[in-house]
Amino acid sequence: MKVTSRPAKAKTAGPQILVFDIETSPMQAYVWGCFKQYIAPSQLITTSEVLCFSAKWLGEDTVFFDSQQKDDNDERLCGVIWELIDRADVVIAHNGKAFDEKTMNARWVRWRKEPPSPYRSVDTCILAKKQFRFPRAKLENIAMYLEKGRKLEHEGVGMWVKCLHGDRAAWDRMKKYNIQDTLLLEDVYMELRPWDKRHPNIGLMYDDGDGPNKARCVCCGSTALKQLTKPTRTAVSEFPTFRCKSCGKVMRSRKRMKQEWGKEDHPLTNVQ
Repeated sequence: MKVTSRPAKAKTAGPQILVFDIETSPMQAYVWGCFKQYIAPSQLITTSEVLCFSAKWLGEDTVFFDSQQKDDNDERLCGVIWELIDRADVVIAHNGKAFDEKTMNARWVRWRKEPPSPYRSVDTCILAKKQFRFPRAKLENIAMYLEKGRKLEHEGVGMWVKCLHGDRAAWDRMKKYNIQDTLLLEDVYMELRPWDKRHPNIGLMYDDGDGPNKARCVCCGSTALKQLTKPTRTAVSEFPTFRCKSCGKVMRSRKRMKQEWGKEDHPLTNVQ
């Protein structure tokens, strides 16, 4: 595994799929108690910023990591993240829709950045809750359940506080912690993706001359598809069903079983 702070475009000719995780700084405020209470905006000393991030293109060895260790704020770091997201066709994150994406949108608008170009999202937390009954839907618990490893242990909030005060050893631990999260996320995603019924259609994202006319798996883009003997039946019709030999995803053709197919309309032409 190679770690670099210089994000580059994925080497693959297919869609750019980014596995992504951020760590944010805690907010600071003046308070009068330790239990549940209302904190007015005037009590805030600092708001949350992006402390660091790690990311990698799906299936590649290089991991990108950067932090605001030597910066006064997260403006530069947010710009680096924007460039990565802007290149991506699909972004994979755990609890990404509720946390990572909204956090980045807030920081980008704070620094007057334009929205990145369109991308699709896969949130493994939402997928885990929708399709499975894991003991817990936290990334570490799912990874342990699937025997993929666990997060790196640390001293808790103290590590974040030490990073804010410039502790180099704490920053080293934070880097390892953040990168481990991204590696776990990739492993978890690879296990869960064939179960995702709303996964972005990766097959449409290939720019190889054939475009959507080439039969590809909707989850991984593989052309190795096997037709199953059991069709997919709806209330009014039935459709040919296929399994991806690469990732195991089951999908169906858009063409009905009893429809007459020409050379341009073979059932493998459009799968979903």
